[in-house]
Amino acid sequence: MAKKKHLQVILGLSMLAGITGSFFLKNQKVQAPTLSTKSKFIGSWKGHFINQSTETILEISPKMEFFLNNLPIEGHLLKQSSSKLIFEDHYGYQLIFTLTSNDTLELYDDAEEKIYALQRVVANQIENES
Repeated sequence: MAKKKHLQVILGLSMLAGITGSFFLKNQKVQAPTLSTKSKFIGSWKGHFINQSTETILEISPKMEFFLNNLPIEGHLLKQSSSKLIFEDHYGYQLIFTLTSNDTLELYDDAEEKIYALQRVVANQIENES
């Protein structure tokens, strides 16, 4: 009889520990990405997009605003990590940006189901191309 009570106490404590642990995990806040994480993406990027003979310039501002050839892309940032940004446009399609190196960005366009390679643009490269 004492063994049965002992087993019930252990099971009860085990369940309590599990419930308490899951409660604390749910209440943990996700930390906002730091500026150094964002800075990897900030700047101008160039690449060739579908059906375009000229290079397209993508700009990502410090406020995580996105511009394509100086025109704003309406939408919002869904997720961000040290190597990936997920942006959802106003139509509900996602643009997934993945850093493959400091100067190379891979863009997956959910609407076109295509992957594009973008290169970081140095400030004087933009001036020379204008």
